[in-house]
Amino acid sequence: MWKSCVIFCLLVFVSAGVLSAQGGYPLPDGTVGTPYSFDFLSGVDLSQIEAELLQLGYQLTLSFTVTSGTVPPGITASPNLLSFSGTPTAAGTFNFTATLSETLIDLSSGQTIVSESFPLPLTMTVTGSSGPTLSVDPAALNFPLPQGSTAAVSQSVLISNRGQQAQTATVSASTTSGVSGWLSASGGGSVPPFSSSSVMVTVNPNGLPAGTYTGTVSISLAPAGQTSTVAVTATVSSAKQQIVLTQSGLRFQTAAGGATPPSQSLSVFNSGAGNLNFSASASTLSGGSGWLSVSPSSGTASSTTPGAIAVNINPSGLAAGDYYGQVQISSPGVDNSPQTATVVLNVAANGADIGAF
Repeated sequence: MWKSCVIFCLLVFVSAGVLSAQGGYPLPDGTVGTPYSFDFLSGVDLSQIEAELLQLGYQLTLSFTVTSGTVPPGITASPNLLSFSGTPTAAGTFNFTATLSETLIDLSSGQTIVSESFPLPLTMTVTGSSGPTLSVDPAALNFPLPQGSTAAVSQSVLISNRGQQAQTATVSASTTSGVSGWLSASGGGSVPPFSSSSVMVTVNPNGLPAGTYTGTVSISLAPAGQTSTVAVTATVSSAKQQIVLTQSGLRFQTAAGGATPPSQSLSVFNSGAGNLNFSASASTLSGGSGWLSVSPSSGTASSTTPGAIAVNINPSGLAAGDYYGQVQISSPGVDNSPQTATVVLNVAANGADIGAF
């Protein structure tokens, strides 16, 4: 294990030596005002390698240091992580040299097995920002809300300043439909150079009937003199809950004295808001009461997550013939409760071909 790790480490520095001989290593380009990150060991779990070597009695140290040249302003080096990160603040082509060092020590003897250093000339080009110096994202917000909800809901808007001058953001909210007061905004304040700030947009649906409501949040930036608007739409849907079944009927087949047919699933949805609690029961119209059952006997359903009910058949003792029953789904206070699914069980004569039945 440790030999393979040593080989890996040596390969890192052999590569560094080759790149040095070729005149340098071009790092990925950066853009003024845009966060930047580059990791020489991307995809390699260095901590895992170090831990495995420690278990074997070896200590590995990898690091690099910028020893000459100029790193792009706003970018910093992380010596122990072999990476560069930050937000560039100036455009240009920057040349600098990082010295990579590797040490591998045998802890039992204290002997240094590997101790190598290589200079690695690096180049990084930073371009000017192609977008606006000041930007607001997103430009529109949507709030889907159930009728009867009283809890305020918030979303954030990000203000990005890619310029070299600090800005002050002032926010205000106005509505173009519905009663006043359902829309508000807060936050903003100082937005430092090459940084960002957030504005919190809040919708209070308390008392809003079903319908669509629109408004606007204005964000003014000074001293830039720029004003951006964010369109806000709140859609209040009817909270009326309804039971929806995925099937209105189920059919089972078997032969008298034959095997029990596999269970079938019945899914329950709620076409309204929130969660709908329901109960499930089975009843039969012929053949006695024991051949049809459901499990579980209760559940919860929403508009996106159904409640699943297994419909089970026990044909033991049933003679050849057709048997009928139903599964009933009920929920107190729901207008269309209960809903039912019909169940038909066809029992063929003993030895009959079920596929042709």
